[in-house]
Amino acid sequence: MKRMVDGGAFLAAIAVLLVLAGAGGALGSPTWPIRSPADSIPDTDIKVPRMKFGDAEIGRLILGCNMFGGGAHYNRILGSLMKEWYTEEKVVEVLQRSNKYGINAF
Repeated sequence: MKRMVDGGAFLAAIAVLLVLAGAGGALGSPTWPIRSPADSIPDTDIKVPRMKFGDAEIGRLILGCNMFGGGAHYNRILGSLMKEWYTEEKVVEVLQRSNKYGINAF
């Protein structure tokens, strides 16, 4: 069976996008990054170590994303609660907070 998408290339592309997202205004958009409560958190010297992944450099800790889509393995009620809690704004906040600690891939 032929694979439609090369998994390594896909993950590398996601990593590059997340690294660029951490670049802030370097993307040329005056509204980037989106302002959120995470912006009030001071930047920290505590950063996750980085590694090369293809042409990108990503943190060695990767953020899971089951919670964003309500992917609970416990029961459907917990999954529904996670879907309610993780609005688009909340997901952006979590990603921005993670980026402050060098977690730039999910």
